[in-house]
Amino acid sequence: MAIWLGALLDGIPESLVLGASMLHASVSTSLIAGIFLSNFPEALSSSAGMRQQHYTQARILWMWTSLMLVSGVGSLLGNLLFAEAPPYLFALVEGIAAGAMLTMVAETMLPEAYHKGGTITSMATLIGSLLAIFCKTLE
Repeated sequence: MAIWLGALLDGIPESLVLGASMLHASVSTSLIAGIFLSNFPEALSSSAGMRQQHYTQARILWMWTSLMLVSGVGSLLGNLLFAEAPPYLFALVEGIAAGAMLTMVAETMLPEAYHKGGTITSMATLIGSLLAIFCKTLE
């Protein structure tokens, strides 16, 4: 349940930024790729952990579906609220989203990955970082 709550707290500012990014003519490919690259393994790992804690498949599916719906509403709100917002406000929310993402990775994902996978975690982290940089160079 803690992972779900962390994903929710991470997902709200993330979805606001994603929705606000849709206001611009070009959406950052690296932003979308970065969100996907961080959320997909997080969801897989969390789902596996929930199964080990004897959560039913229906409950796990409901939890991730609820996060998806909250994120969709957050994206819509980000698009509507930031249409006329000054750039500094968008920068503030983007910074909060980045901080939430970084905190989720540092506090939850990396320690859990190291506990389960050992030293391969550092190599996987490096590969993920390089993938994000590669996506940024494609823009």
